[in-house]
Amino acid sequence: MAQGRMQFFSNSMKRITEFSFIIPNDVNAFEKLTNPHFTRPAKTLILLHGYSGIDTDWIWGGGNANLLSRKYNLNIIMPTAGNNFYLDRKSCNSKYGSFIYEELFDYVHKVFGLSTAREDNFIGGLSMGAYGSMRIGLMHPELFSGVCALSAPYLFDKFDKMKPGDTRGDMDYEYFCEVFGDLTKVKGSDADIFAVLENASKNKDALPSIYLACGTEDDLSRDNHALRDALTAAGVEHKFEEGKGFHDWTFWNDYIQRGLDYLLEN
Repeated sequence: MAQGRMQFFSNSMKRITEFSFIIPNDVNAFEKLTNPHFTRPAKTLILLHGYSGIDTDWIWGGGNANLLSRKYNLNIIMPTAGNNFYLDRKSCNSKYGSFIYEELFDYVHKVFGLSTAREDNFIGGLSMGAYGSMRIGLMHPELFSGVCALSAPYLFDKFDKMKPGDTRGDMDYEYFCEVFGDLTKVKGSDADIFAVLENASKNKDALPSIYLACGTEDDLSRDNHALRDALTAAGVEHKFEEGKGFHDWTFWNDYIQRGLDYLLEN
């Protein structure tokens, strides 16, 4: 399999950025005969890292991207986007969402000659990357036929109560203001996954297949229950799973496979 890391100039961020990739282009004949996923051309998964992560996390940081590529015949593209929740800011050099669904998508498909057909493209991620993949997938169903979101934070309902000096884990008020802008205006905005879902569900037939999962010992379990309930209330087809597990690679490496099993069957 071809594996590497590439750099290119991003107009969305006005700087050189990088992404890692795995292309299953040299799987042996025996594997092709015994693996039904190789009876079709490879599909593509854009796989997003979490808070404090980088593009290599899914390869060297604990993830199992090599296994996923070989098992499911997937081209896997893993970008770096910093601790920015894959959101666009007002400044011209901070378009972290547009970078994923416009610039990176176009770039990798042209460079590697990948299929741009909706049915051949998925997006997924863990934690912050799961939030990013869910948001981008709901906002751009014309690009992606499936979303796999693991252990995502979705509940920003108390942002409007935060004040200077407040913290959430190792993130503080100033950081949230930098990423989300005016915290009193996050609810109902396009950073609010529940508002994004409400808008996207107006055309349910166009939505991608949705898979979400979270460990029962994960502090973000409540967030995922809330989105599960919102999807159900909106009549949006999805699959939600939870099982014993924390916010760690043991859970993610297992449930990313369960998620891909679901997306490739639906």
